[in-house]
Amino acid sequence: MSNTGEEEPRVTRVRVKAHTVFLATRSTVEDQTLQQISFSPFSAKIEQVKLPTKFTSPNLTVYNKKSDPVGHLSHYKQAMALYSNNDALMCRVFPSSLGEVGLRWFDHLEHELIHSWREMSKAFTARFITNTRKPKEIDTLLALTMKAEETLTTRYWEVYNDIDVCDKDLAVKTFRFGLHQGSRLRQSLTKRPIANMTDLMSRLEQHIRVE
Repeated sequence: MSNTGEEEPRVTRVRVKAHTVFLATRSTVEDQTLQQISFSPFSAKIEQVKLPTKFTSPNLTVYNKKSDPVGHLSHYKQAMALYSNNDALMCRVFPSSLGEVGLRWFDHLEHELIHSWREMSKAFTARFITNTRKPKEIDTLLALTMKAEETLTTRYWEVYNDIDVCDKDLAVKTFRFGLHQGSRLRQSLTKRPIANMTDLMSRLEQHIRVE
């Protein structure tokens, strides 16, 4: 039979040792993380550039992990339009527009990896490219059928605006065919065809007022 009095100190020593190893490991990981964050991914040249006198960061749209990175860059460049020629400033302010996931990615970039705004934007887009918005094709508009209970704006125009390049004349012609058969607007467009997008918008306004 084992001696319980001898076993307890041994078990205690094992537990203490394991806990010590755990604390040491955690401390090492924390130190490595802090060290990684302290190393800037920007080149020394970018880091050493002085900010413009009285510079105030504009209100920036914060990037979340599900947003389109290209769209975020567009918003950022618009917000920083006054400083678009200042490469270093564009780089150094950019992290302020990142949410938690984006900052975690940024903090783990290699030391002095980024030497220009072009490199910064390319690295960001490459990392979050899976979230890039895929523009709809004209086929989407051609295949669109508007349901009776749907409003004009909730269907056709949302799809139309999502198409990056769309022939306006074709869009005008296909609009009528997307309306349901009993629509007064479809009957009106059939009797009095429209020539362009301006005419279509005018006819829609008239129809909405009558309805």
